[in-house]
Amino acid sequence: MNWFSNMSIFKKVGLIFVLSVIIFAVNLGISTVAINKNRDTLSFMETKVAHRVELANQNVIYVQRLDELYTQAVSFADEDLLENANKTFVSLNDNLTDLSTTDQQETAVLSQLSNNLNEYNTMTLSLARGMLDGTIDMADVGQISQKKAKIFDKLTNGITVYKADKVDEFSSTIKEAGDRSEQSLYLSFSIGIALLVFMALATISIARAISGSAGDVANSLGELADGKGNLRHQLTVAGTDELGQVSSNFNRFLRLLADSIQRVVSVTSPLLDSASSLKERMAVATKATKQQSHDAKAVHMSMEEMRHSVNDISHSAQQAAEAAQVAEREATEGLAVVQRTVRISQELNSGIELASNSIHELAKDTESVGSILNVITSIADQTNLLALNAAIEAARAGEHGRGFAVVADEVRALASKTADATKEIRGVLEKLKIAAESSVSTMDVAITKSSENERYAKDTGEVLSSIQSKIVSINSMNTHIASATEQQSLVAAHVANNVVEMNASFEQTLGILAEVQGISEGLDGFANELNHATSQFKL
Repeated sequence: MNWFSNMSIFKKVGLIFVLSVIIFAVNLGISTVAINKNRDTLSFMETKVAHRVELANQNVIYVQRLDELYTQAVSFADEDLLENANKTFVSLNDNLTDLSTTDQQETAVLSQLSNNLNEYNTMTLSLARGMLDGTIDMADVGQISQKKAKIFDKLTNGITVYKADKVDEFSSTIKEAGDRSEQSLYLSFSIGIALLVFMALATISIARAISGSAGDVANSLGELADGKGNLRHQLTVAGTDELGQVSSNFNRFLRLLADSIQRVVSVTSPLLDSASSLKERMAVATKATKQQSHDAKAVHMSMEEMRHSVNDISHSAQQAAEAAQVAEREATEGLAVVQRTVRISQELNSGIELASNSIHELAKDTESVGSILNVITSIADQTNLLALNAAIEAARAGEHGRGFAVVADEVRALASKTADATKEIRGVLEKLKIAAESSVSTMDVAITKSSENERYAKDTGEVLSSIQSKIVSINSMNTHIASATEQQSLVAAHVANNVVEMNASFEQTLGILAEVQGISEGLDGFANELNHATSQFKL
């Protein structure tokens, strides 16, 4: 019965209708044949049998009347009675001739009756004429009368038997018509019961198939709605009809949904790792920047002290040498601090670039998830359109398509729920994308500021290196203390300004890093929400 299972529901219902029409046509044909036969039988009875019975009854009457008229004509010597007897003979003979024409099967019997009638009439008429005319020999009357009586008895018996046969034929014809009508009724009743049984079996089969497939789909959708469904579970596909296509398309949808969720899950795990790593590195960068700010303040204080020392040199040459040594030592320490600041700035720049790259990858992954959601939305729209077409076809099928219309409505509801869920995920992804874009912009600004900070630190290093060389020159050129101290004062003031600017830059960097830290925490929260949403599905 695979061919029946692979037929569409429309064709199944059509096949049932065609078989019903065929059975109805056969039943109608049998009834028509029976009715036609009964009509022919009734027509035969009306035109042939009834006419024969009527003529047979007339013949019985005519033969008795013929004998009575001849007897009365002789008894009363009445020519009119003799003439009436002759007319009766003619009528009886005409009836026998008519019967011979219409009753071909009894031609021999009717011919014998006609001969007996003619013989009887000739003998009786001759006897009556002779007795009326007085020309007959009375000695021959007895012999002639006996012979006439024998012929009359034979004629009467023949006509009576023929009448009985025709009456029996009439009765058997009526009985045959009644039996045929009864057989036609029984046959029609049997075919009607068979048709009802067949329609009941076919209806139960189709209803069971619809109920089974719809039940499987409803159970799977219920499990998915409760968060207990397995996306790898497949419905049993029985046949290629509309229900089989619904099960097959539902399986395809589950496979596509499982693959899409799997891709989202595969993106979620790296996203969580990246968010956690970014959060940790931002904490490290913040700590390093605070340390740099503290060091910058220390450098600023050192430069202030150096400037005051240079001013004191102008008042005392002796103190200038000592101050030069102190300045040289402090310049060396300042250079080390600046070099450490440059190194930390480079590490900060590298960390920010790495965080920026991670956020860029996050933005790309978000766009990839958006593409997957577009595919899911397209599938939901196609499923909704298919369910709508199925509902239209079910409406066309009328009463037989009511169950399938319920299935089509359930499928449309599933497509709507899928579309709503996709919209919710898309909204979360849009928030995530906006946060990622904001993080990218912020990190770009942070990279720029970090590069400026590195450049300022290098400038500071160069300045401190210059200070160190100047202090060495002071030690070797005490004769130029005045001019050297003036130059050192200017340089110290410039370095102090640079340190102030560097400290302000560090403060600004700390603010930016705080914002980036907040963004990374938000990104980590979004990743956790996405992971929680995808964990509701079993893959």
